[in-house]
Amino acid sequence: MVIIIVIIVSFVIFFTPDVRFRGREDADFGTINGRKLTLLELQNARKDLMLLARFNSGDWPKNDTFRDNEVKQRVLMLDLAKQFGIQISDDAVAQQITGIFKARDTQVFNKEGYKNFVENILPTGRLNEDDLYRFLRHELERHQLSLLVGLSGRLVTTRAADPLFKRENEEFATEAVFFNYSNYLASVTIKTNDLNLFFTNRLAVYRIPERMQVSYVQFAPSNFFAEVDPVLAKDTNLTASVDAIYQKDGTNNYTDDKGMPLPADAAKKKIRENIREKMGMDAARKRANEIANELFGMQPLLATNLYKIAAQKGLSVKVTEPFTESDGPKGIRAFSFPRAAFKLTEQEPLSEPITGSDGIYLLAYKEKLPSAAPTLASVEEKVTEDYRKSQAQEMARTAGMSFARSVTNALAAGKTFKAAAAEAKLEAVELPNFSLSTQELEKFEDRVSLPMIKNSVAVLAAGKTTGFSATRDGGMVLYLKARVPVSEKKLKEEFPAFVEQIRESRENYAFSEWFGKQLEASGLTTQAQGQAPRGGR
Repeated sequence: MVIIIVIIVSFVIFFTPDVRFRGREDADFGTINGRKLTLLELQNARKDLMLLARFNSGDWPKNDTFRDNEVKQRVLMLDLAKQFGIQISDDAVAQQITGIFKARDTQVFNKEGYKNFVENILPTGRLNEDDLYRFLRHELERHQLSLLVGLSGRLVTTRAADPLFKRENEEFATEAVFFNYSNYLASVTIKTNDLNLFFTNRLAVYRIPERMQVSYVQFAPSNFFAEVDPVLAKDTNLTASVDAIYQKDGTNNYTDDKGMPLPADAAKKKIRENIREKMGMDAARKRANEIANELFGMQPLLATNLYKIAAQKGLSVKVTEPFTESDGPKGIRAFSFPRAAFKLTEQEPLSEPITGSDGIYLLAYKEKLPSAAPTLASVEEKVTEDYRKSQAQEMARTAGMSFARSVTNALAAGKTFKAAAAEAKLEAVELPNFSLSTQELEKFEDRVSLPMIKNSVAVLAAGKTTGFSATRDGGMVLYLKARVPVSEKKLKEEFPAFVEQIRESRENYAFSEWFGKQLEASGLTTQAQGQAPRGGR
């Protein structure tokens, strides 16, 4: 009964946007700009945040995550919009709806998708179509307010943006010599004394962490398909529901192993399988709760009670191998399983039902294994591998630093970077041209961090080299052959969008600064003074 009550309470909280204010109709909610806050505007603001979370994440918030200050900041935002005389027409709201509910393939208003959202999705959040209209109107008001207030931030001239664009898009023609530690592994000699010292100095690294072992019963969705299938067979609305989901998600949302869109029949079959799986999971959760109620009703609370009740109900009890809290047991696809397991003790040996992607679990304490220091013999293979890598990295570092010194003299003597590398029996490779705005460096991302390369060459003059820089694979020395100016074609094609990006960024900053001051002057008590509300521009 305790578990059932908890589930019912959490269900109510999840589906009630104004739960924070229920029963407080006559309460004092504080003031805003010299007037009292009303219950209705707080309720509407919370509903707005519910819908904002839904549109941003595709799902309702898991619980009542909105703090009072977030709700009140939303009210303040809308209050400020009214003060500025911002009004949104019904046509503007209608256009917003048309844009949101476009079919992905045809880009035409999806009437059935909208109808399904209003009739089937909104009620699951205890909201209705009026709440949706009000939310969209408020979002448009908020957007117009940010444009109006942030206007000063848009006063960036193309002349001021020009040097920024050229700096971001100037390309670097670069060569590099990489020193990969793997090239030095064969040269490492392992001596017993050195290996022992290496192990002793790093004993904390190899220490065996605390581990847990638990017994568990799994309630898999597939175990309940026998009772789910007759229900689905009798559901006369199943086909319509599947069609509505397919229309809402779009024809490209269901793909095969190669990423190609499935034919309509195959996609709808997949939707049916998803519905069946969900119903199986719901049935598994119900059964797990029933067993948990009986389990917690057995006195005294003992871990062995799980075996007793499993024998009575014909359930299978399994035992995990010892596992750490960070790794969890192998084969268990439940994120909260290890955390729940490590909370168990001999005094509190039983867990509440744990939800995973492959079913619901009930856990019982079996044994906690304390942390222990291993012997070298038990981890010698790992220690040897680490020692060999450590020594190879040191060799790569020594070679890299030596080359960095010699290449400077070679370049001063008129030699090319590649010739200097060849003399040192090293290979110089030519990197693809890149700029500070480049997002990925083809063929080299797995060898070195692109931000690291950018930072290294950005401060160089053409014809100069960096010193040796350590990387995850060893290290590198870079040579900047030339700085390539931005082409006229690139300037013409990309500069307008860059200017708009700069203006939007500064507009957002100006609005954030302004709203922070309004928040301070409004008299609202918040947990984060001066911050723009969640979901702001």
